[in-house]
Amino acid sequence: MARRCWSRRPPSYHEIDQLIAEAGLDPQAISQPSLYESFHSATAAEIVATALRVGHVVHQQHVFRFSGLDHLAEYVATSPKYRLPEHLVGEAGPLADELRRRIADRPVTTTSTVTYVTAACP
Repeated sequence: MARRCWSRRPPSYHEIDQLIAEAGLDPQAISQPSLYESFHSATAAEIVATALRVGHVVHQQHVFRFSGLDHLAEYVATSPKYRLPEHLVGEAGPLADELRRRIADRPVTTTSTVTYVTAACP
């Protein structure tokens, strides 16, 4: 499979960033650096190649579906990316309640490009 640069794609989970900003819980969520700022689909092979001989690079688009805001809050509560109000940090239940107060409960679909790099010792 040919290498493909994904740098023009939106950052992983950008739909969650948009939702958190829309809810007003972290208005800067969209502009904050991704958790994958340094190591991502566009840089993985190059970084691996600094120590190993890259054999194969595969990019796969993964889709994650959260059934509603309760399910989404379980993920967001584990993410260090968001600057949430202190009483909501790491607290999925209260975070879900606050999200529902601010936006309509709904399923949320988000995407991420997952890159697999096979490599061997030089």
